[in-house]
Amino acid sequence: MSVDVQCTNCGRESSHPQVRQHFAYAAFYYKPSSSITPPRTYIAALCTPCDEADRQNGVGTARNRFLKYLRHWSNLGANHGQIVRIVEHPEGVTGEEREGDSCFRDGGLHSYRALTTAKAH
Repeated sequence: MSVDVQCTNCGRESSHPQVRQHFAYAAFYYKPSSSITPPRTYIAALCTPCDEADRQNGVGTARNRFLKYLRHWSNLGANHGQIVRIVEHPEGVTGEEREGDSCFRDGGLHSYRALTTAKAH
């Protein structure tokens, strides 16, 4: 999987020597597609060096900037109704990923499970 977006905190690309595809968090949405498994479209990421610096300093500035960007992006008119999922990459994007229940839609933070359950009814 290739996360080809810049870090929302420092602006480094995924190919930057200090990043090398190591993102602590990445956010994506599924583009409408006729395939059974639509491709992910990544919109934002938080690189591991920025996340680690936040943790070491006991602040959440980089993570908050990442979440603020997602809130803003999902609230733009062209993106209304789009569900933005967040995945955590504890070992970089080449390792295991964890997908939480939190997501953004229309500028708000939601439970993905609640959104998809309501959509099914």
